[in-house]
Amino acid sequence: MPTVDFVYNCLGLPSRTPYWRGYNGCLLDEEGRLIESALHRRGDRVCQTRQEPVSPACVVPGIAYYAGIYQAHFGHFIVESISRLWFYDVVKDSGCLVFYHEKNNGQGAVARWATEILDLLGVERQRLRLIRKPTLFRKMLIPGQMSVPICHPSPQLAAMVATVKRNLDACPVSPDPRRVYVSRSRLDIGSGRFAGEAALEALLQDHGYMVVHPQEHSVREQLALYERAKHLVFAEGSAAHLCILLPRMEAAVTVINRRHRRDFLVSQFRNFDIDCEGIDCVRGVLMQRDTSWPETKGLAILDWRGVLERLSRRGVLSPGADHVHWTRSLAESSESDIAEYLANDPERKVLAPPEVLGYATTRSGQALTGESHGMVNARDVLGKSYDAVMEMLNRAARSRLAWRTVRAIGHHVKRMLNSKVCRG
Repeated sequence: MPTVDFVYNCLGLPSRTPYWRGYNGCLLDEEGRLIESALHRRGDRVCQTRQEPVSPACVVPGIAYYAGIYQAHFGHFIVESISRLWFYDVVKDSGCLVFYHEKNNGQGAVARWATEILDLLGVERQRLRLIRKPTLFRKMLIPGQMSVPICHPSPQLAAMVATVKRNLDACPVSPDPRRVYVSRSRLDIGSGRFAGEAALEALLQDHGYMVVHPQEHSVREQLALYERAKHLVFAEGSAAHLCILLPRMEAAVTVINRRHRRDFLVSQFRNFDIDCEGIDCVRGVLMQRDTSWPETKGLAILDWRGVLERLSRRGVLSPGADHVHWTRSLAESSESDIAEYLANDPERKVLAPPEVLGYATTRSGQALTGESHGMVNARDVLGKSYDAVMEMLNRAARSRLAWRTVRAIGHHVKRMLNSKVCRG
């Protein structure tokens, strides 16, 4: 169980390196040692390193509350950056300021949606500060970090949810929908989407769903929509993490994957005993070679026949839905999105089936080197129909399987030869 430390005369240092290159923003005690309870962890992994102390540029004389690392990413902010706020409701009347390290230095003002979430947790905007220069804190309160990512029930999370409940005023939503689809179609096409989503929206609207673009709604409005809904369908993405603050919601949740075998959202909902099912019909991803997290930012190609069958079994679609008509409409919409995605720099992009993705999606993107492991150069996709793209993915998957089989046989033969040499 997390504890609370009270430290005198600690030095807060902003990071001199980017988060992905060994983040060294930290809190040091009077002896210049890392304060262990202030280190950011993901599971058992510590994500901060030490830097040498320097003279402080400013001093905070009163009590300060250390909140951890501020991440300007909606999902990571919810599952990581609020992990120390469980104790704030106890001490907020003391007038203490709340301090965050920045994940990336100089990333600008705290995002509006972040201040909305913090406001629901009782942290007033005027009390929020970022550690952007060496700062000496005379009295620092350091609550222990909850398990990160936050995706399991705990007494600390229950306390935070209770605070949200108290602060979540009635938010009028008109109309008052019982069926909600949370879309990514209005995000930039290079931000991670699946092809054909516009047609999926039309299909779901035809079945009584309200289409919600979360970036166009306040956090309060989103929470009100999710709390009242009976059926929620998410395009896999960070918006679903907001439901952590509504662990007793009544909706049946369906998540349509845009990344193969990414079931963390389904696990999150099920951890809170929420009825949730994931639909993983990803057959490939168009993605850029020279970027970090290429699959996450790519355009997923889905098997729409499979998606429609799963949605029907789930009760999202009515039994009488015309699958032939909608499959054709979804295919045409997919072709349009593929053309838009490949309009710029197709030479830098590849098409990869799921069998390749575990190999291809290294953080640096350096593994995206060509067709030898089942990837297809994006220029070969230009102008192709949806069915033709699906067939290309099937061939690429077979190529990948053949490559893995040959490699496995080669390793087996090598081991046999080595063992014979050893025995000889």
